[in-house]
Amino acid sequence: MASLLDIIVKAIEKRKVHLWPQEGKEALARVMYEVYLADGVFSESEQTEFRAFMMGLGVDPKRVEGWGVREAFALLTSTPSRQRVATAWIAAALFANRTYTPAEQAFVDRITTKYGLDAGLLRKQIQRIQAHMLDQTLKDIINRP
Repeated sequence: MASLLDIIVKAIEKRKVHLWPQEGKEALARVMYEVYLADGVFSESEQTEFRAFMMGLGVDPKRVEGWGVREAFALLTSTPSRQRVATAWIAAALFANRTYTPAEQAFVDRITTKYGLDAGLLRKQIQRIQAHMLDQTLKDIINRP
């Protein structure tokens, strides 16, 4: 269960993306696709979540396919604001299946080195999600009958 703050933050971040030009939305969708593939498994639930993400942004999958990964990251790292929003979405997608695998960690290391994504910012977002998940797990354990 997400906290009220998490819901508000996510709504704000989503709104920021909706204000972006179409090319920014397409670039984010292209990067998100790479994130979903990072662990080598693109599960049915991840595919459903990704399609909903693209539909929510009004992004045409065919246009997303036309973006190169380097080009998409270049656009997403072009301003601090875009980078903050992109790292929040990337971190959330990394935990789509509620795990953070060594393959996903290697992916994070690769994209922060190769494409200039702010490693500290992404690490902070990942740690925030891990802390939230741990907190939720502990609450679930404590509240068990």
